[in-house]
Amino acid sequence: MNLDRSDSQESLDGPDDEVMPYSDDETDDELEQISEGEEPEVPPGNAIKTYKYNVFTFIPFNLYEQFKRAANLYFLVLLILQIIPQISTLPWYTTLVPLVIVLGITAIKDLIDDLVSLSALC
Repeated sequence: MNLDRSDSQESLDGPDDEVMPYSDDETDDELEQISEGEEPEVPPGNAIKTYKYNVFTFIPFNLYEQFKRAANLYFLVLLILQIIPQISTLPWYTTLVPLVIVLGITAIKDLIDDLVSLSALC
């Protein structure tokens, strides 16, 4: 078991790179920019968004969110089945009216919540 010690001796000598200590302090260039009275640049897209919808996405996103609920999807399927006269026992509007009322009330509630969170930002 004769090991060549030349490889292990090189690793003990240390790396050839100069070691730079970590520092949280600003560099001289960064200090000059701040001291000149300029505001530091805010990166684009670094805003906090607390609202869910905008004018164009309210109806599609709101309907998507509402039809993810099993009850709303169930009433939509019932409405589709009520349109078929051969299997329908009731007129189609008996299912449409409650579904539209529930969807409308929930949409109004979501709109008010979204407007309140938007106004909290201003």
